[in-house]
Amino acid sequence: MGAGKGKNFGDKISKFADNLSSLIDDYVLNEVGFFGEKANDTVRHIFGKNPLETMKDFVEKATKGAEIKALANGKGYIAKFSDGFQIIYREKSSSDGSPALEIWTNIRTRNASSTVEIEISGQRLKIRYQKIHFVPEE
Repeated sequence: MGAGKGKNFGDKISKFADNLSSLIDDYVLNEVGFFGEKANDTVRHIFGKNPLETMKDFVEKATKGAEIKALANGKGYIAKFSDGFQIIYREKSSSDGSPALEIWTNIRTRNASSTVEIEISGQRLKIRYQKIHFVPEE
């Protein structure tokens, strides 16, 4: 996992919306714009047999065509898209050590006002700011 598959400066950067259809093929996006199941007020959970591999699969699909750079603290990566979306991901969260990521929409808030509607194949989908931890299946 790393910055190897992203775009370099000067390359055309894709939109997050370009990747959403492949993501929703494998990961459920609910009607209000969240992936996974609610864990608490601020975190979503996506379950998998191997949480790190599940996160890597999600990240590979979600960040295709993005500009990817290592975080300044060396503890993860940031993927930036031409439409203003960003995905920050790390192999170990600081809270519980699970693989984790954050999806930031082009509206930089952490509440319902961050919800963005995206049209894909005639279907209007919502996506909003969210923090996702990848955890073992129960």
